Amino acid sequence: TTPSDLNKISKTSTTPTMPTPDTVGHEFNFNSTYTQLRDLADTNCTYFSRQKTDVCRRFERLLIQLKHTLDLSVPLIRYLTDNFHHFDYSPEIKAHGYRSLVVAHGQACVGTLDILQQVDTKRVGLLFNLMYSSRLFQDLESWTKALIAMQHILTLAVNMVDYSEKKVLYVDANHVPLDIELDYFKMVAFDSEYFFGRTCGFQFQMNSNNSLGETSSSVRNKNL
Repeated sequence: TTPSDLNKISKTSTTPTMPTPDTVGHEFNFNSTYTQLRDLADTNCTYFSRQKTDVCRRFERLLIQLKHTLDLSVPLIRYLTDNFHHFDYSPEIKAHGYRSLVVAHGQACVGTLDILQQVDTKRVGLLFNLMYSSRLFQDLESWTKALIAMQHILTLAVNMVDYSEKKVLYVDANHVPLDIELDYFKMVAFDSEYFFGRTCGFQFQMNSNNSLGETSSSVRNKNL
């Protein structure tokens, strides 16, 4: 029931430079981030599964989703990374959308790892339920949903690479096979609100209507 050894994790796996589209898969990668995140998710999922409260059950279910999407996404990222060179503008200019997608997913994993490390250090004790669980759950849920949405994008990207025979970056949408169309519609249909909320730095407002009403009243009273 004790938190994981975060000091050990931070010393052994943090890369000195965050990968960018032109360096990912070549000089730097997010491999250590994936490993940390998957291991910490598994550790905390096991912990919460042994607890009896509703809060812990919610965290357990969410962490199961997180582990599942990581297990599906990382092989897709490995495949894209292995084929980056087919789509680079030139040997000197390493740039295209597949690189940017892998970097975006890696950065989302870094954000998720930060939240999960906070959960790991604060999960034990009464204060977790009273003070920390609500905010941390909302944060972790937002990042997890964003990663699930990106999993659908990665699936489409891998199928497009295969369909193009690793030769063409842009495929003709009018001639793609049905399975790629289906992947596209799965991607579009998935709820994308998490890309534009907590993961972009916006804060949750639990009672926005009341707050707006109170703000309007305050302004009106000041004007009077």
